[in-house]
Amino acid sequence: MRRRTPAEMAAAFTNRRLVFLGDSHVLYMHNWLAIALGGRPHNASAETPALSQKVAGGHIQMEMYRRQTASDVSALLHSWNKQQWPDVLVVGALEWPVMLTRNITRHLSEMRTLLTTLREQVRRDACLDMQLLH
Repeated sequence: MRRRTPAEMAAAFTNRRLVFLGDSHVLYMHNWLAIALGGRPHNASAETPALSQKVAGGHIQMEMYRRQTASDVSALLHSWNKQQWPDVLVVGALEWPVMLTRNITRHLSEMRTLLTTLREQVRRDACLDMQLLH
């Protein structure tokens, strides 16, 4: 796979809203892309769990929402109406609860709920890889 230039990335996402939901892994992806497109990284402090900014000369809207659990992500997705859904949604694996609580059964249950939420809410034609949702 060829690495894209910032100009190519900006062209691919022009006039789109990109939303990132998740833990530090998603934060790192958000920050890398934000910097590449001329924006600023999210500092990820507890006081500022969300960041919204326009990048690439104001032509791309990027948002980062820190969420630590699948149930937190599901709750946020359920709170959105259809107009609030982004053009690009990046959701992380949310593995911290497993490491902290050692409760894999609960985590799997929350991940299944999140998957169901995504299946119900995301338009079929909006997915890059429909196998992820089926």
